[in-house]
Amino acid sequence: MTRPALLKLLRWAGTILAGLLTAWFVARLVMSDLGAVRDTLNPSLLLTIGALAIVYASLGTILALGWSRLIVAFGGSREGQMRLHAVTQLMKYLPGNVFHLAGRHGMARRRAVSHETLLLAVLAETGLLVFTSLLVGGLAVPMLPMPSIAICAAAAMGVIATVSLIAALVAWKWEYAASPVQRFWRARWGLARILPLYLTFFAVYGAIGGLLLTALSPAVDGQLFALTAGAFALAWLGGFLAPGAPAGIGVRESVLLLILSPFAGPGAVLFLAALGRVITVLGDALLAAGASLVTSVASGPDKSQPDWETSLGRN
Repeated sequence: MTRPALLKLLRWAGTILAGLLTAWFVARLVMSDLGAVRDTLNPSLLLTIGALAIVYASLGTILALGWSRLIVAFGGSREGQMRLHAVTQLMKYLPGNVFHLAGRHGMARRRAVSHETLLLAVLAETGLLVFTSLLVGGLAVPMLPMPSIAICAAAAMGVIATVSLIAALVAWKWEYAASPVQRFWRARWGLARILPLYLTFFAVYGAIGGLLLTALSPAVDGQLFALTAGAFALAWLGGFLAPGAPAGIGVRESVLLLILSPFAGPGAVLFLAALGRVITVLGDALLAAGASLVTSVASGPDKSQPDWETSLGRN
């Protein structure tokens, strides 16, 4: 089987999986007794959701800043990269879960950033996000029942096996991989300085989940904040790695339900996952709208200036 055919098969498999998990999640949401949880849906909670969406939008600037620094670490120009990242994030909601990467690549190429720099930046971004999400996800592991621990361990082993396979391929094709590996080595300190950004993203993202769960289920106390933060990080990772799933839809919600239901009850977690999706969609939309607004203000009446040359990208 050729590489394009294999990638197409994986995307289709991921899309079908996301569809099945979404249908299962919606069915559980419809059939569950949400009476007690629904009573919490009041103006105060709606204001909380709006505030958390703004917080999530600000988290998007952390990811955008990380991307900008990755481009610089591999020899590219940071000009406009934050705005580019913020705007293209909305494309991840398209079926396939790759269009935000393709859009970002195409727009960055117009800024004369090389293919190699963009490829290395994407690989570094993926590796750093997976690593930091596993670190924060580890907060949940000590509190999980044995079957869930086994699932997390299997996922971690899968990541380790993938890294080992990549390392073996690099060793086998060293004549082609030598130059990229050397560039990664030269950029190691720049990559290390980006790690705190991604750790902050997952820590605050988990805190958003903890605050929302506390609002939905008063019986949940602050002791479950670490569990919730870890669960949200692992849910994000599951959706991120699922091929073809638009923004991890269905996958993230299912992971949250699997991990948090024994502690907070399925009704509260179902509602949490649904509202969490609303917050992330609103946050991404607010970030993209803000980036576009900054662009229009920065460019002013001079329409000859490319719209990605913005003050947001000059960091």
